[in-house]
Amino acid sequence: MNNILQPYLDIFYTTYINNILVYSNNLTKHKKYVNFILEVLYRASLQLDIDKYKFYKTEVLYFRLIIFIDSI
Repeated sequence: MNNILQPYLDIFYTTYINNILVYSNNLTKHKKYVNFILEVLYRASLQLDIDKYKFYKTEVLYFRLIIFIDSI
C-alpha cells in the first residue's frame, strides 16, 4: 500500500501499519482525496474492510491525540 500511495504521503494522507488518515482543509478537497485513495487501492486490487473505516469525521483519535478539524 505504501508503494502505490508514496507520491502523496504527507501531502493529503498519512498511514501507519494498515490505517490510512486522509486530511484536508475543506470538504471539497477531502472528498476528492478520499475518492482518489479508494480508486488507487481499487486499481491495485487491494481491498479494505469498509466497516472498519470512518468517513468525513471532524475529529479523530490518532496515536492518543484527538485531531480536530482545526487543531490537535
